Amino acid sequence: MSVVAEDGLPTSLGSKVRGHLLSLPVGESNPVVRLHQVSYALKDHRETGSAVAANKLAALPGFATSTFHAVGARVADAEAGRGHQIVITNVPGPQDPLYLDGEAVAEVYPCIPLSGKRALAIGVTSYNSKVFFGIVADREAVPDVDVLAQCIEDALLELVETVEGRRARAPRGRQRPAKR
Repeated sequence: MSVVAEDGLPTSLGSKVRGHLLSLPVGESNPVVRLHQVSYALKDHRETGSAVAANKLAALPGFATSTFHAVGARVADAEAGRGHQIVITNVPGPQDPLYLDGEAVAEVYPCIPLSGKRALAIGVTSYNSKVFFGIVADREAVPDVDVLAQCIEDALLELVETVEGRRARAPRGRQRPAKR
């Protein structure tokens, strides 16, 4: 999680990064409820006032998505004693096409290194109005990483279907009684 410096002064990266542990709702069948559960788990960080918006991160001078993914991996390593099994980094990337030797870069996949007892890392990066997932796994600990990749894709499609009207939405609390 990106946070502003405690003293209010900019650091070399413009902000500080700290880990945030949460339990992923992998057992929840409803995609909207899953999203709400993760959003609620991250709510306390947003409400501290120290969260840094993605567009502010991307606007930092010399911003490079790979730098922030690497910093996220280092923060996870520093927090290794807290008992997490996976690290997930989510870093905004440039929304305009980049070029290499005159050709437009089509896709960008983050690669988060494994270390210690962590057998799985997922990097998420947006680029040119698309989102890319990079999954790195210890092949002995996670021999079916392709199944995980398919499950992520399926879960995202499920979530998209909820806003396209093909699926029922999750309940949003008690409904008000109808007026008579």
